[in-house]
Amino acid sequence: MKKLLFLLSFCINTQAVAEDLRIGLRADITSVDPHFHVSGPNSAMASHMFESLVKQDNNQKLLPGLALSWEKQSDLIWEFKLRENVKFHNNQVFEAKDVVYTINRIQKGIGPLESYKTYIRFIDKVEIVNPHKIKISSIKPYPLLAWDIAMIGILPHSLGENLDSHDFNQAKTAVGTGPYRFVSWRPGQDIIIEKNNDYWGNKEPWDKVIFKPVPQDISRFNALLAGDFDFIETVPVEELYRFKETSKFKLFATIPSRLMYLCMDLGNKISPYVLDMDGKALTKNPFQDKRVREALSYAINREFLIQHYLGNHGKQTGQLIIEGATGFNPDLKAHVQDIEKAKQLMKEAGYEKGFQVVFSSTSGRYVNDAKIVQAIASMLEQIKIKAKVEILPSNVFFSRSQKGDFSLSLGGWPVGRESLSPLQALFHRFDMKEGHGVFNRGRYANQELDVMIEKALETMDDVKREELLKKANRVVVEDLAIIPLYFSIANWAGKESLTFEPRMDEYTIAMNVKKFKN
Repeated sequence: MKKLLFLLSFCINTQAVAEDLRIGLRADITSVDPHFHVSGPNSAMASHMFESLVKQDNNQKLLPGLALSWEKQSDLIWEFKLRENVKFHNNQVFEAKDVVYTINRIQKGIGPLESYKTYIRFIDKVEIVNPHKIKISSIKPYPLLAWDIAMIGILPHSLGENLDSHDFNQAKTAVGTGPYRFVSWRPGQDIIIEKNNDYWGNKEPWDKVIFKPVPQDISRFNALLAGDFDFIETVPVEELYRFKETSKFKLFATIPSRLMYLCMDLGNKISPYVLDMDGKALTKNPFQDKRVREALSYAINREFLIQHYLGNHGKQTGQLIIEGATGFNPDLKAHVQDIEKAKQLMKEAGYEKGFQVVFSSTSGRYVNDAKIVQAIASMLEQIKIKAKVEILPSNVFFSRSQKGDFSLSLGGWPVGRESLSPLQALFHRFDMKEGHGVFNRGRYANQELDVMIEKALETMDDVKREELLKKANRVVVEDLAIIPLYFSIANWAGKESLTFEPRMDEYTIAMNVKKFKN
């Protein structure tokens, strides 16, 4: 009898200790594969299970990950000392050959995996010095090597060759060294992970984390209020007031963390979704005329968008990065709405009668993205640009945008501490093979800018590199390669019993959700 009572007590105590965390997301992932198409939701989810040699903290400062340290031995050679006594989820011991295996996989990758080549584009070879030390040689000086390595989740070499992204939909293949193990993914329904009790680092408080994608902000928010979630991304702007009326929930927010901008088709001589006012195809692409791009910029009231659709949780901008980031240029200011000037520019460009265009956007990927696109479309009507709004699911939108299949679209890019990354990814001439312009969805091309970017990419002197970046930033802004709109501020909400440390990259990760301690 005493033995039975002991077992019963043990079971009750075990159940009491076990705790799950339920998180509501704005968007689903597109793969469990850590080297699949680069996107915020994918990268955030992967960070629970897969770790890189170098980590980024909440403010994107570099920290040791699977590498204890790294140092530059010359302009072309970096040495990484690897952490010992680390095991993958399949109990394989982490060693240098796993790093070689992972980088080789990305180098050979095709299809969606090609987007990750941008992070290893200058790596010549990876040499094993011993099981816990590697040397990485680059084909040219590579000042951002550690930053790029931070994007690469390490896989165990035991997974073998010819590993397909679909293979990661099962726990035996989705193997990393992270604080959580993969359990299951049902697209559009949920992603479940569980605590890795053998993790080398700090142990997590959550036994299981269940993520559920709910694209509609208001539905996700109401689910939090109803108790269906413990924590969610993105409180609807119109619901922020509720946090002043109750102490049952907490609101968390970042500093400005994402650049929102308009992307235009600049590569096609005839843009696929542009028509004249009679519905006939135009014989030339109006967006290739700088005066038209400038007219669009002057037609937009950025302050109105921030006040009405962001609840003043944003900051208008005329450039790519926030103050304090490397390459920030204080002389570059946001355009103030000037309809008359915009009309005059349209007239000078030969489009006084205007034109029609399909204006594409996600819904729920960014704060009030669909509403903001509708508002911008109304503003463009004042200069006789009739924008037909097209709202698409995130997976469809990003698949098409990667192919350059839009004439006009709303884009977003995470704010970082170094402007070289967005310059190289968004504005260098598109060249997937070389890893340049991987996210240049408008297919902008400027040889002068390419030279600046490539020179900055191999300039090891920080002062000289920053001067190059300031000049490159000016070229992008003055040529209106995109139309910068504003920096958004991400927010999250959770139960009063929780605390959360926001990240500058806007990642929603369970490792940053903790139990509140008085």
